[in-house]
Amino acid sequence: MIPHMHTGPVWQQPIESALIGQSPEIRVVKEQIGRLAPIDITTLIQGQSGTGKELVARLIHHHSRRRSKPWVAINCGAIPSDLFESELFGHCEGAFTGANRRKKGLFQMAHRGTVFLDEVGELPLVMQVKLLRVIEERSIRPLGSETEHPIDIRLIAASHRDLGQMVEQGHFRIDLYHRLKVAQIDLPCLRDISQDLPQLISFFLDQAAKELKLPVKPMTDRAHLAFQRHLFKGNIRELKHCLSAALLWSTGPKIDIEDLPLRSPSGIDETRPDESLDPCQSLDDSLQRTEQALIHRALSENHQNHRAAARQLQISERSLRYRLKKHQQ
Repeated sequence: MIPHMHTGPVWQQPIESALIGQSPEIRVVKEQIGRLAPIDITTLIQGQSGTGKELVARLIHHHSRRRSKPWVAINCGAIPSDLFESELFGHCEGAFTGANRRKKGLFQMAHRGTVFLDEVGELPLVMQVKLLRVIEERSIRPLGSETEHPIDIRLIAASHRDLGQMVEQGHFRIDLYHRLKVAQIDLPCLRDISQDLPQLISFFLDQAAKELKLPVKPMTDRAHLAFQRHLFKGNIRELKHCLSAALLWSTGPKIDIEDLPLRSPSGIDETRPDESLDPCQSLDDSLQRTEQALIHRALSENHQNHRAAARQLQISERSLRYRLKKHQQ
C-alpha cells in the first residue's frame, strides 16, 4: 500500500493511484477507503507495524468533507501517561504545578477536522474512560475547568495490537472498543500481498535513487527471489529501508543477493541462493514454485488445517485460499 510518485502529498492523490498494488487484499482496502471517506463515521484501522495505517487514515481525511479542516495526529504511545489529559484536552492556568497559562488541547485544535489516534491500544485504562466520554458527549473539559467545550471532530484510531484480544485480557475497555470499530479496516501484511512485491520493489528503487541521487539499478533474479522469501516483520517500511540500503551499497551493475541486508530472526542468512533452483527457469516460475512448496509444507505440517497453516505462513486465511485456487488453475 504505497504511493506512486507524485508532485504533492500522497494523500492528495486519487485513492486508486495513491496505493500500489492490485492484489485482492489491496483492492478491498481501496474500496473500503472510498466507501468510508465521505461518511462521517468513527473508524478503526488495524494492521501490523509498517503496513501504512497513517497513510490510509490521511486518505480517508483528505477525501472527506473535512479535507480543508485540521488534521491532528496523536501517537498514544509517545505521550507520558501523566500528560495525556493535558495534551489531549488542554488545561487552565493554575490547573497543576507549572501550569502558568491556559493551553488548548489537541482535540480542540482539531475542531471541525479529523483526529487520528495512532497506537490507541497504548492508552492507559483511565484515559480510555475519558476518551469514551468524548466520543459519546462530543465535548471536552480541560483540566482545572468546570466548563464543557463542544467539539466537532471525526475520529480515526489505529493499532498494531489486536484490540479484541486486549479486551479479552482486560487491557482495553469493551465499550470503547465497540465505539471505535463502528467501521474497521484491516490492513494486510506484506506476505499477504506478495504478488504486489515486484511493483513495490520497482517503486521503492526509483524513489531511493531520486532521494540518494544515484542511478537506478535493476535487481538480479536471485535478489528478487530472496525478497520473495524474506519474512519482512516490518512490512512495507522494512522493504523500503532494505531497498535503499541495497542501492546505496551495491557496487555492481545490478543489485545482487550479496547487497541485500536480509537476515532471518534465527540469524540464518536468507539471501543464500537455493541450489535446487533451475537457473534457466523464469523468475515468475521460480516464485510460483517456491510459494507452492511453502504452502504444501505448511498444510502438511498442520494436518491440512487452513487456519493453522495460514498462521504459520503469516498470511490470512483468505489469502491462503486465494493462492490455493490460483495454483489449481
